[in-house]
Amino acid sequence: MGDYRKTLNLLDTPFPMRGNMAKREPDMLAKQQQSKLYERIRKACAGRKTFVLHDGPPYANGAIHLGHVVNKSLKDFVVRSKTILGYDASYIPGWDCHGLPIEREMEKQKVPKDDPAEFRRRCRAYATEQIERQREQFERLGVVGDWDNHYRTMHPPTEARIIETLGTLVESGLVRRQLRPVLHCPVCASSLAEAEIEYADVVSKAVDVAFEAVFPNDVAKVFGYKNELKKVSFVIWTTMPWTLPANRCLAISLLMDYSLIKTSSGDFFIVAECLWKSCLARWGMTGEEVGRVQGIALSRKKVRHPFFNSIVFLFDTMLVSGAEGTGLVHMAPAHGIEDHNTYFQQQDINKEHVELGSLDEAFTFDGERWSHKHGEDDLSPVDEHGRFYKLDAFKEFGGKDIWKATDAIIDLLKKNKTLLAQQDYHHSYPMCWRHKVKVFYRTSKQWFVAMNEKAQDRDRSLRESCLAAIEDRTEYFPAWGRERMRAMMAHRPDWCLSRQRMWNSPVALFVDKESGELHPKTAELIKEVAKRVEKDGIEGWFALDAAELLGAETDKYEKVSDTLDVWFDSGVTHTAVMDWNGGKDKRPDMYLEGSDQHRGWFMSSLVTACALYDEPPWRQILTHGFVVGGDGKKMSKSSANAMAPDKILNQHGADILRLWVASSDYSQEIRLSEDILKTNIDSYRLLRNRLRFMLANLSDYDFPADKVPFEEMQPIDRYLFILAEQCRAEVHELYDRYSFVGAMQRLRTFCDQDLGRFYMDAIKDRLYTLPPTSRERRSAQTALAYTAVMTTIALGPVLAYTADEAWQVLMKDENESVLLHELTAMPQPDDAEELVRCWGAVRAWRAKVAKAVEEGRAAGGLECPDVELRLELHAPADEFKLLRALSDEELAEAFIVSEVALAEGEERVEVRQADAPKCARCWRRAPAAEGEELCLRCTASLAKAKTK
Repeated sequence: MGDYRKTLNLLDTPFPMRGNMAKREPDMLAKQQQSKLYERIRKACAGRKTFVLHDGPPYANGAIHLGHVVNKSLKDFVVRSKTILGYDASYIPGWDCHGLPIEREMEKQKVPKDDPAEFRRRCRAYATEQIERQREQFERLGVVGDWDNHYRTMHPPTEARIIETLGTLVESGLVRRQLRPVLHCPVCASSLAEAEIEYADVVSKAVDVAFEAVFPNDVAKVFGYKNELKKVSFVIWTTMPWTLPANRCLAISLLMDYSLIKTSSGDFFIVAECLWKSCLARWGMTGEEVGRVQGIALSRKKVRHPFFNSIVFLFDTMLVSGAEGTGLVHMAPAHGIEDHNTYFQQQDINKEHVELGSLDEAFTFDGERWSHKHGEDDLSPVDEHGRFYKLDAFKEFGGKDIWKATDAIIDLLKKNKTLLAQQDYHHSYPMCWRHKVKVFYRTSKQWFVAMNEKAQDRDRSLRESCLAAIEDRTEYFPAWGRERMRAMMAHRPDWCLSRQRMWNSPVALFVDKESGELHPKTAELIKEVAKRVEKDGIEGWFALDAAELLGAETDKYEKVSDTLDVWFDSGVTHTAVMDWNGGKDKRPDMYLEGSDQHRGWFMSSLVTACALYDEPPWRQILTHGFVVGGDGKKMSKSSANAMAPDKILNQHGADILRLWVASSDYSQEIRLSEDILKTNIDSYRLLRNRLRFMLANLSDYDFPADKVPFEEMQPIDRYLFILAEQCRAEVHELYDRYSFVGAMQRLRTFCDQDLGRFYMDAIKDRLYTLPPTSRERRSAQTALAYTAVMTTIALGPVLAYTADEAWQVLMKDENESVLLHELTAMPQPDDAEELVRCWGAVRAWRAKVAKAVEEGRAAGGLECPDVELRLELHAPADEFKLLRALSDEELAEAFIVSEVALAEGEERVEVRQADAPKCARCWRRAPAAEGEELCLRCTASLAKAKTK
């Protein structure tokens, strides 16, 4: 038997089976950069409807991690998919540059803070280095964007816009300076925003503390207890003993019942009626209830501080719960929001309090608030580093860290015989997200955005505006984002804008040294400051001599030393970067970030946009989950499940990482492991092999010269147009809904089932054995050409490098890109409905044939390959009619056998080896000329080839 391999149309392609993308992608990227791909895309898209994804700036610190990979890949999928769907989808990447992490890095590098200008210069230089590092990694990932014109929050013109935006908010009346408790980090030595807080399970020392009544017999009368009392104590329970030095009052429930308890030792205590038995058990005592009254009857009673020579009052409130503890709460207005609010609602009591107190050496009272004599206008006996001031009254714990001072305070309670019980208490506690240390509330003067106030000329509060934007003006992907945003906005406190840091944008304001009121010409001053900042960066403010702007008023006003919450920087980029003025046509279309940004960037952007324009800064929000290991556990450097992006890039290439992201459901946690990675590698190989098959078999095809009209095409080829259009239409819809996992599943199914397991198998014989220019072969190539175009463009949003590589081979132009083209509809044959019915029947019968062949082989009666088989198909009338629309030759091609005999009747499949001799060239069993080893069709094909 002769070797006829060279007579077959076994074509090659420069698109290799093994992509070796890890090594080849950098060169592909370099070519894209040299050809200025992003600029060419903008020109190709000019005049289309615009779509703008506003980049939430990653922080300029450290190498990218898998969270970055997910975030930037999803953003790139959105931009690329919108581009092929017919939009002008631009993308300007950005970076968040100010803030604590860079300050901390400078501290690690031993950069001294005694020269603030040099410290900020070093911060700026470091951020610049990190941006270049991350930019290179993001570009390597295949993210297409205007990298040469990216934005950074430390760019002087942007810093100037940030300050101008602050000025606008101040003018609106929504920004004000107030004395309030705010969460404070002792390591940062600064106030913190809600978005900078995380929670951890901790163990605290809970104590029951007795506050002795100043006038015990007055208390006895309230309870109707007729015997004389020499001593009776109200008992509080707290998990933070360190706050007791700042105690100013006790809170008692307005309506709850309270019990007077007499213990077996003759001591008298007052606790909530619903808790007195559990309290006695905790104290290790026995006793009985000898009186009961409602809490309001005990309001304004005076008690002694448990270790200071000071008198405090009981306040009635609705805030006290009977769920645990004693039903009485000690209030430290310096260290709690509810404590602060309750205390300052009772100014008349405060005045009486100071007359009876004896902490004059440590605190003074001006008729409105307490101040300690260190000059701080607050109530806190604790400094910004979480240490008690060194006061004579604090000799047992002065100078100590509040947590370390706890034991000393408990010892002091024991010494004064006011400690009734001590126990470990397990609970969730707020921590600094950066330093992983416990934070605490500390009352100080800070700048706030008032959520419940109305801006000038508005008919609703800022909170109401934000809630309306969440409810009515935003589309969410996934949909649960709306409820999460709504819940956070409904309960969020006023936004504390100010920080006490060096590498942040400044609160560039001037205030009266005595009253703290803003300068009456604040709006004009802000504009002047912005001019200096636009030229010199934020150093233009810090280096500013107030006299330059204030002149003779310098002695009356002072520069505010606070800096802005770093979330304000990124939160106003909708204005500072996008130059949005609230117009519907100018605001960004989408914000896309991780789910943690519901309380971070999403929230700061929403609040500032609604404050400025009464509109959300977006039309859509897309939220993604975090990356976890294959077991669902959090990834960490110390755990076995940690995987670094650069390692995966160097081993497998960016397209594998991108395929993993696109194949994951971003609405929940995104899992990654070696097994998951392998699954995506297998999927990639399938997609690549299908592309390679089409490209190889199109290498001798020229469009439009070799195109076959629909009416002359083989039925199965016309049917492929229908299958491909169904896939394209569904992928279009899935991309439009940002269902990348759905789009990739649909494309994989199409490539695997419709192309690989059906169409490609069926047409191989025609492609390989018929004359190269025959109408039948060109018919298949025409179907493949259109399908290859659709498939390659559809894969473009995800397989950034592979799709362009395939497209350049397809177009025979190494500068081409799928992003220069749209995913347009496939042309459809006129007899589409008839073809769908016919080929639907064929595919159903293919499954029946496959089962019959499998059973035949299992029984031992079939040993020849499928291509040598003869099928006898007996089909019911309706199915027979559909199958009979095809010729026997077309049926044999569809079933990939040598011969098919079709008959009408009860459904049955008979399978055996065909009788004709086996062709040495096409391997089918088909009639041949006498003495020849080739079938008649192959003989004719070779003869035709020789004549050419």
